[in-house]
Amino acid sequence: MDRKEIKKSIDILLDEKINKLGKNQKVAIVAGAVALPLALFYFLLYSPKHKEITDLEANKASLEQEIGQLEAKARKLEEHKAEMAEIEQSFRIASQLIPEQKEIPSLLTSISGLATNSGLEIITFTPQKEVPKDFYAEIPVVMQVKGTYHNFGHFLDQVGHLPRIATISNISMTSPTRVAGQMQLNIDFNLTAYRTISPQEAKANEKKK
Repeated sequence: MDRKEIKKSIDILLDEKINKLGKNQKVAIVAGAVALPLALFYFLLYSPKHKEITDLEANKASLEQEIGQLEAKARKLEEHKAEMAEIEQSFRIASQLIPEQKEIPSLLTSISGLATNSGLEIITFTPQKEVPKDFYAEIPVVMQVKGTYHNFGHFLDQVGHLPRIATISNISMTSPTRVAGQMQLNIDFNLTAYRTISPQEAKANEKKK
């Protein structure tokens, strides 16, 4: 018996067996025939791939979060660079009008000399504690001089023409006394000189606030 005859005999046998089965049994056989490939597909192909896809999606979300954090750090770095550039620009502008620390003693000496040359008698000249600002520092000095109103006005004019910035505030004139035909006054005021601070010092001062 060749293969064709064997196959034909098996087909006839299967037909006879299946035809003898009830309707429910036939439906169960068909359902099993459909379900078996689906089950094999799920366990052999779909389930491993689904886990792989889930893992990849989790890794993608983690990478996106890391990228977001790096981008935020980069933005902050650019902001800090812009702040430093602004401070350095302000420093360059200020340095043209405001002396460095080493120039302050000579500046104060010059101002004291201006008062004397204007005909004022210096009673007190008391530097106070330095006050740091953004890119400069204030150096306040409490002064009291004695002289005429005209002499004091000349002193103010001379201070205003200094190549470096210095300001005078809180002026108080008391105890008028006529001497040799001129009205002498005791004049109290606050002199403020300024000095530049380096960008590094400015940054350190900012951290202290």
